[in-house]
Amino acid sequence: MRKLVLLFCFLQIAFGSLWAVKAKEPEERPDAYAYGADEKEGAWWLRAEDLPDVGEEWYLDPEIPQNYVPVLGEEELYMVIGEDGRIEGYRQRIKQEDGSWLWQDVNPDIPEDYEAVEGLENVYKVTNADGSVKYLRYVRNADDTYYFVEVDEHGNEIHQKEDNGMVIPENYHRVQGNVYAVVNEHGVVTGYMERVLDDDGNYTWEACQKPKENVKKENETKKQTGQEQTEQTEESTGQTGGDGITIINPGITTEEISGGGYVETETIVDKKTSGGWIITYQTVITRTYDASGKLVSTKKTGPTEISKVQSVTGSGSAPDASAVRATLSEEYERVSSGLKYRDDIAQSVLSKLNEERTSNGLQALKLSAGSDVYKIARIKAADMAIYNHSDFDSPVYGDLSNLLSRFGIQSAAPSETLWRTTATKTAKDIHTRFQVQEYSRAARMSRSYTHIGIAVVEKNGYFYIAEIFI
Repeated sequence: MRKLVLLFCFLQIAFGSLWAVKAKEPEERPDAYAYGADEKEGAWWLRAEDLPDVGEEWYLDPEIPQNYVPVLGEEELYMVIGEDGRIEGYRQRIKQEDGSWLWQDVNPDIPEDYEAVEGLENVYKVTNADGSVKYLRYVRNADDTYYFVEVDEHGNEIHQKEDNGMVIPENYHRVQGNVYAVVNEHGVVTGYMERVLDDDGNYTWEACQKPKENVKKENETKKQTGQEQTEQTEESTGQTGGDGITIINPGITTEEISGGGYVETETIVDKKTSGGWIITYQTVITRTYDASGKLVSTKKTGPTEISKVQSVTGSGSAPDASAVRATLSEEYERVSSGLKYRDDIAQSVLSKLNEERTSNGLQALKLSAGSDVYKIARIKAADMAIYNHSDFDSPVYGDLSNLLSRFGIQSAAPSETLWRTTATKTAKDIHTRFQVQEYSRAARMSRSYTHIGIAVVEKNGYFYIAEIFI
C-alpha cells in the first residue's frame, strides 16, 4: 500500500511539472520556419546562428583599390582592371618593415590565363594550363571580404542555390526569422535566401536582401543623432560635441612630393554602440602615387579608438517624424535645403547602368527630374546624410514601403539600393559595388522597372547614395 501511495505522489508531481511547462508554451507551436516568423515578433524558439569565421586570406585591406582584383592561389597578386573592364596588367605588393606595402608591376608566371569577358561586369574567362576553360565572377563585399563564383559564359551561376524549401543546406545560416546567409566553403557570405510559402502550400527558397539591423534603443538613437547634429561644416577638422565625443570629419588630403607624384591621405571615422557605450574609431589610409599617377605604396593605420563615452538619455534630439510635411514635394523641399547633391555622379552611374542593361537586351531606365521616384530617392539620400546612416529602415520614415504609402505612392514591388561611403569613390566604383551584390543587381537588371531615382548627397567627406525602383 505504501508503494502505491509513493507511486501516486510521483505521478502527480510529474504531471504537475509537465502542465507548468506546457502552460508557458503555445498550444500549437507554429512552424519555426514559417513565413514572417521572427524572434522580434515573439517566435522565441528562433535564434540567429553564428556565422563561421572567415579566413584572413579572404579579406581585402581597405587600402587596396576597388579595381584591383586578387588572383586566386597567388600571394598578394592583383589584376588591374581599367575603365573598360579589361585587364591592364598585374601588380604585386610586398610588405615593408614599417607595416606599409610597396606595389610593383609584374609579369606573373601563373598557370592560368585570365581574360575579361566583354559585356559582363567582373566576369573572367580563365584558361588553365591544361587548356580547360572556366568562367569566374568576382565579388567584393561591403566588409571587404571577397569571393569568386563559377558561372557560365553568359554570367549565370553554374551551381544554382537550393530551391526546395523543405531542405536547409548546411551552408545556410539563419540571420533573422526565415532569412539565411549563404556561406561558401571559406566562410564568406555570398548572398541571402528567404524560406517562403508558395500558393500550393510548399516552401521554397527566394533570393532576398540582407535583413535590416535591429533598431537602436531610443536613448542610443537620441544620443547619437544629437552628437551628429553638433558637427559643423565640411571644412571642420575636429571638435568636441556636447556629449564629449571628439568629431574628426573624414576626408582626403593631397600633398605633392619632390620629384613628382603625390601622397593621398584618407581619414575614415566610424562609430559603434556597444554595451551602452558609443565608441569612435579612426582609420588612416595613406597612398603614394608616382608622377604618372600610378600607385606606388599604401599604408593603413588603425582602426584606433579615439573616444568612448557612455550613452545616456536626454542629450540631443531624436529624429522628429512630426516634422514631415503633408505632400511629397513639400517634404522634398524641407529635407533638401542646404544639402549638396552630386547630380553629375548620379547621371554617370545611370549611364553605366543603362550601358550594361542594353548590352544584356534590357530596356534603358529613365530618370525624370521632378518625378515621384526622383523625389523619393533624393529624400532617402537626404535622410541618410542628415542622420548619418545607410539602413533600409529610416529613423523618420520607416522602410521604403512606409515612405511610399505616406505620400500615396503605389508600387507592387518597390526596391532600393543604398550605400554610405567615402567621397573618394567614382561613378564606376558605385556602379560596380551595386552590380556585384546579388540583391542589388537583381533590382538594377530587372525587366519589371522602367524608371529609376538616383541621388548622391555629399556631406562631411562621405557620399550617401540611394537608388529607388518603384
